[in-house]
Amino acid sequence: DHRRPHRFIVCGPRSQREAWHDAVPDGAFIDDREHPDLASIFASSDLFLSVREDTYPDPATTLLMAQASGVPVLVSKTVSHAENMIDGVSGYLCRPGSEPDFASRAAELLANGPRRAAMASSATSYARTRPWATALEPLFQTYREVTRHADAALALGAVGVRTA
Repeated sequence: DHRRPHRFIVCGPRSQREAWHDAVPDGAFIDDREHPDLASIFASSDLFLSVREDTYPDPATTLLMAQASGVPVLVSKTVSHAENMIDGVSGYLCRPGSEPDFASRAAELLANGPRRAAMASSATSYARTRPWATALEPLFQTYREVTRHADAALALGAVGVRTA
């Protein structure tokens, strides 16, 4: 029944707990992603929703964890998120900063159990195709490019280097 109450589970830094508690007083709060029951918490959830537009320090690993737990995801449309889910299949990419977009997608999935279940199944299947090395490859590629540019600049003497 889509009218049943849903409970928010907020996973985030302790420094943001008070603000989240004010916004969602009956939510459950987890202070970090190292929580020993995180996989069970994800697996017992109806949706994973993240309005963050940045992925630092987490290059979509939490997104993949949620999908691996069989949870459809609603996330901001960022490069990292787009590389680690299938929009319309394992969840939805929402317009960054658009509360109406997130709200309408969440309402759609909460009201449509069969659609939510299909997305949950697709999320699990997709996560199985994304080993950590594959999921983090865009980040590794960025590091390689930065290192290559820094090495080239050093070779040209364009960057001063001090030695002790």
